[in-house]
Amino acid sequence: MKYKKLFEKVKKDRKEEFIGIIWLFITVLLLISLWPHPQSSNYLGPVGLGIEKLLTYVFGCMAFFSPLLTGVISGYLLKRKTIEKPYIHGAGVLALLISFCTIFVLIENPGFTGGKLGLLSSRILISAFAKTGAWIFSIAFLILAIYLLEWEITVWNGIKKLKNWTTLLFCKILSLSKQVQVDIKEYFAKYKIRRLEKKATISLPPVPPVEEVIEKAYSGKIKIEPSEENFKNQKSKIKNQKKEVSKIPQPVVSAINYILPPLELLNQNVLDKSDVDSPADIKINEELLINTLKDFGIEVKIHRTVCGPVITRYELEPAKGVKVSKITSLADDLSLVLRATHIRVVAPIPGEAAVGIEVPNSQSLLVALREILEAEEWNKYKGRIPIALGKTIDGKLLLSDLSSLPHLLIAGATGSGKSVCINTIIMSLLYKFTPKELRLLLVDPKRVELMIYNDIPHLYSPIVNDAKYATVSLRKLVVEMENRYKQFAEINARDITAYNNKQSEGKMPYIIVVIDELADLMLVAAREVETSITRLAQLARGVGIHLILATQRPSVDVITGVIKANFPSRIAFQVASKVDSRTILDTNGADKLLGKGDMLFSPVSSPKPIRGQAAYVSTEETEKVVEFWRNQSLPLYILEKALEPKAQEVGTVEQEEDKKLIKEALLLIKERKRVSITSLQGYFKIGGPKATNLASELEMLGFIGPDQGSKPREIYLDKIEEKLKEL
Repeated sequence: MKYKKLFEKVKKDRKEEFIGIIWLFITVLLLISLWPHPQSSNYLGPVGLGIEKLLTYVFGCMAFFSPLLTGVISGYLLKRKTIEKPYIHGAGVLALLISFCTIFVLIENPGFTGGKLGLLSSRILISAFAKTGAWIFSIAFLILAIYLLEWEITVWNGIKKLKNWTTLLFCKILSLSKQVQVDIKEYFAKYKIRRLEKKATISLPPVPPVEEVIEKAYSGKIKIEPSEENFKNQKSKIKNQKKEVSKIPQPVVSAINYILPPLELLNQNVLDKSDVDSPADIKINEELLINTLKDFGIEVKIHRTVCGPVITRYELEPAKGVKVSKITSLADDLSLVLRATHIRVVAPIPGEAAVGIEVPNSQSLLVALREILEAEEWNKYKGRIPIALGKTIDGKLLLSDLSSLPHLLIAGATGSGKSVCINTIIMSLLYKFTPKELRLLLVDPKRVELMIYNDIPHLYSPIVNDAKYATVSLRKLVVEMENRYKQFAEINARDITAYNNKQSEGKMPYIIVVIDELADLMLVAAREVETSITRLAQLARGVGIHLILATQRPSVDVITGVIKANFPSRIAFQVASKVDSRTILDTNGADKLLGKGDMLFSPVSSPKPIRGQAAYVSTEETEKVVEFWRNQSLPLYILEKALEPKAQEVGTVEQEEDKKLIKEALLLIKERKRVSITSLQGYFKIGGPKATNLASELEMLGFIGPDQGSKPREIYLDKIEEKLKEL
């Protein structure tokens, strides 16, 4: 009765674990008892010595295998697996012990003893069947024990596996022709397919209930009754079905009821706001600013002081007749007085009759993404594609609508916070939209930052890591844009909002293209990438396709004039020089930023950049949200075939592009009657190495002569005209 009452207090799903702990204790007890002691005693004293003598007396050498047996039982139970048919398995263990003990006695080796159990069984068998019969019955008992333990070993399977391995080994030894080996491999592949077809039709697992998903995501923080099916088992089933049942049609996106992730997956801001500069420090800085400017003959008064998470802006109102340029030229002197690393002067502040001097705080605050997503302002934001960027210097939320930007260019040096900003934007989209409403096309040539989002259902295609596949995917996206415009024309819809309002079912999702490192793509295929990006940037906003480009090398050969003209909204993080700042923002200021998320946001609607602190989201938080979405659905790619072209197809595309470039180069040479690497580079807008290769190829084909230094190359117009007729 006490035994039953004890188990009634234990939860149903913990019974196996409770019994497994008991078996684990028995395993440790047996292991220490049987461990040899240097002084012919026992580590567990009289109790351990008694256990050792009892086991060796009954089982002989097999006593030392008892900890292994009990350890297997405890490990099986600790995995929360119930032992089925315990009586049959117990009989199998007993038969195994009897057979081994009998065999040890029959060996007649002093080093192997079978104990009293082996002596008793061997005497019975020898007296009845002699020694030969005893050997036969011992082996028969051993085989019977294996079957009673239900090991997955059968005679027929053993023969089939032996036949397969023997055939393959025979082919290797005799070095048969490759065709014969291919035929044999095809035979075995067909055999596996037939075996899979005989199995019952496997259906994809249903979407788990809300309680199960939250329980998995919270990692045990919330007490929710567990479901019948564990998430680990369900995840392994999904992986097995991906491998074995690839021919099963994927589920339709509209048939899945998606659940947005809870905010509890994100961390709260644990930093204390008291770490910001105190009012006394701010007052001292105000007096220093007034006195320093007074020493230079500039009369000012403090209009307002705004304290943000990273910087404090002192708004100064100059006296009449004071030029703003005088205050701007004293930035280095003010930085010396205030003992600050960087000071940025905003002269004047847009919409106010004041000059802003932005001074770094002694201690910066972390802006957590959860803090923004919990705010009421985020929930009431009416943008069609809202994105969370961070906070302004006065502590207000820095939000924006991607559909009104309509594209975004992000640039900054390594370690300035550019990649974290991209993750923040993607995470805010994952918290706002389901795969029915929004899709992501992620291009990550570095193979580091965006690979964490692999296999989420929002992906429009597999994550692109190769520049060649990136050009293919962008061209396919241009085709998708043109098809969408045709669908809009059929129902007389002006944009994606009007189209979705007229559709009761099958609404068109937004497509967000995120390119993490534009410089790598421009280095490989500058012309093709620039053409596709320009075409999408000019026309795609109406059909719900928006671009987010990022680069850590904001030079003019990466951020070209055509790209800048079509990306009026930009975010600049800390850069190395004023030239890079002017390349991104068309103004100075980004070179004075502090790094680690300090940014200048220049939307299309703002006359001057807005300074703010980018929100921070850790890798652990991102993994939780990504795992939340993965548990709801498999990835449903649309551009899967386009992003995995065969090597021959890629080669064909490259050959066609090279033929086209050579034809245009020949037309240019025929028209201008001269050729140089500089002229090819400027006309076709390609890099120096590519222009050099093009000139070398034209020289090898016999259209132009070799390089003669300062003299121009010779041009063979007859061959050029013949080649142009063929093309």
